[in-house]
Amino acid sequence: MSATAEGLQLRTARAVYFAVVDGAFDAAAREDLAHLLRAEAVDALPAQAQLVLPRLGTVSPWSSQATDIARLCGHASVMRLERGRLLDLEGDLRSAAQSRALLHDALTESLLPADTDASHLFATPAARSLVQFAGEGEEGLRAALAEAEQRLGLSLSEDEKAWLVQQFGAQAHVPCDAEMMMFAQVNSEHCRHKIFNA
Repeated sequence: MSATAEGLQLRTARAVYFAVVDGAFDAAAREDLAHLLRAEAVDALPAQAQLVLPRLGTVSPWSSQATDIARLCGHASVMRLERGRLLDLEGDLRSAAQSRALLHDALTESLLPADTDASHLFATPAARSLVQFAGEGEEGLRAALAEAEQRLGLSLSEDEKAWLVQQFGAQAHVPCDAEMMMFAQVNSEHCRHKIFNA
């Protein structure tokens, strides 16, 4: 495989797998897991290469399924598997901004040097506290929802705001950022089930 853009050449791309194990995981178990993945066990990756990994802080759908399969195949010590791509590149990636965009999907993937500590892939971000949007009375609630819309970029319509003020007011409930984000997603332009009376 070979592709060139902005003086950067992609010579090869290979799948790579990472595992987090808990407890005993000897050489035989490692070889058996490598066989299950149809992979070759390695201790280090070439430093000049780049890794395309699932976006840091997320768990990919592949990981969820593969981890379950590995555990059902007798690898009870495997806590999580993850898959990425190892890109063998020639050229200076730092001066090839457009090429970076061609190498990975920034929405769902991270592009990192191959010598990056792989534990970053499995780091779990600390949970953030919910942000409350409180307001006194109907006008205060309208102001709170306006603040939520501005801070979260929700693009609520006027009838949606009126409905939310009515619902939160009737329940004497203070909305939080998670509720507002979920409401906005349910009513987003590609998921407007209420329009179709679904």
